Amino acid sequence: SGDDAVAALEALGYEPVVALKAVQAVRAKNPDLDLQTVVKTALRQLMKE
Repeated sequence: SGDDAVAALEALGYEPVVALKAVQAVRAKNPDLDLQTVVKTALRQLMKE
């Protein structure tokens, strides 16, 4: 997908579609986050599910 945040989540074993959806949700709410924070926040969301 060319998105480093999505790639990071995929590397942790998440499906690409799941990773993309999580990253998009985080970015929609917080457009100004840096990459590391996007990944951490998306991970937190995914772990809750």
